[in-house]
Amino acid sequence: MRKEKPLFSIADYKGRIVKLIKGVWTHKIIKYHPEVALGLEEVKKAIADPLVVVRSMAKEESELFYIDIQDSLGKPYLLVVVDYKVPKSKEGIIVTTYRTNKIQKGEILWRRKGK
Repeated sequence: MRKEKPLFSIADYKGRIVKLIKGVWTHKIIKYHPEVALGLEEVKKAIADPLVVVRSMAKEESELFYIDIQDSLGKPYLLVVVDYKVPKSKEGIIVTTYRTNKIQKGEILWRRKGK
């Protein structure tokens, strides 16, 4: 099976490379969360300049990146879930993204200064 090229690669708050694979964007994220279809730039911003990053309580290898957004849905945050498959890995893969009402509880890994 051929490895699919990413839609984009961008550095996170630790300098690790995070990729969004086209198939994940098209067949998972847009299919189940169409409200983010026009928000590819917001997804990039969430990785490059997050409001806060929280370790997932459900999956230890997942980090939850949040940015605050203004939208007509009344959900103030965009959440981008990144899996770092190998502990201390220098590369992550975006597995989903969606709008949400709150920041999940968990270990805060990073917070934007002034927030």
